[in-house]
Amino acid sequence: MNHEDVVNKSGFPLQIALENLIGREQKPVGWRVIYSEHQWKNSDTNESGFIDLVLELTGGVIVLVIECKRVYDSSWIFLNSKGELNDRKHTKAWVSNLVNEEFKRFNWCDITVLPSSPECEYSIVSGQDPKSKPMLERTASTLISSTEAFAKEQSKYFSRARDKGLYFNVIVTTADLIIGEFHPKSISISNGTINGAKFHEVPFLRFRKQLQPHIETITKNSFDHSVLAKAKENSVFVVNSKHFTEFLNSFNVDNLHSIL
Repeated sequence: MNHEDVVNKSGFPLQIALENLIGREQKPVGWRVIYSEHQWKNSDTNESGFIDLVLELTGGVIVLVIECKRVYDSSWIFLNSKGELNDRKHTKAWVSNLVNEEFKRFNWCDITVLPSSPECEYSIVSGQDPKSKPMLERTASTLISSTEAFAKEQSKYFSRARDKGLYFNVIVTTADLIIGEFHPKSISISNGTINGAKFHEVPFLRFRKQLQPHIETITKNSFDHSVLAKAKENSVFVVNSKHFTEFLNSFNVDNLHSIL
């Protein structure tokens, strides 16, 4: 194995390529890289690390916190419990909104965002240890923690001129993204296998699951099983690297002024 092989086994070439993509002549409209290898620490979870890339859209309100994932000849397969995958616009984002020197919003909120995409809760990566926590769940959980830490760090520098921020979780990967559709009744209870599923590739999707590192306090009066489940949920955009420019060019937040 030569030096180039060693480098190519790391994720840094993909990260560098994506960073340079933003700066090229045919760059995605309105986006710029504001941080690369940005150090973060989440005091609530005692986690820390480095964010691969942070992208900002013109105006500075919309921010993408990006984790780059280089894999070798791999496909990630996604399912949901209903078996049928319809495109969704809802996404969880961290919202910071400073009004009269106090935060009107400073938490995770569900908002509607383009591009729409399938939303999945199960991921299957071939070859991973079934006894360990799935790789994508680990990556997504850490990314969400880093996004929250980054948003809180940035809020320290808010002012009248810069008082709003929407922060989104994004994984960009070289893996092919495959979604499976099936009828739940086609699953065999005796051996736990699906029959007759249909699979097709998508450029990007939403991965939504109970990935939240911690949740806001739920009182006894407001408690409901669905409330607790929803509070623990978060969402991550998973984007195939070949479609990253397409994703950025179509990214748009619906009714931005009503959110902030």
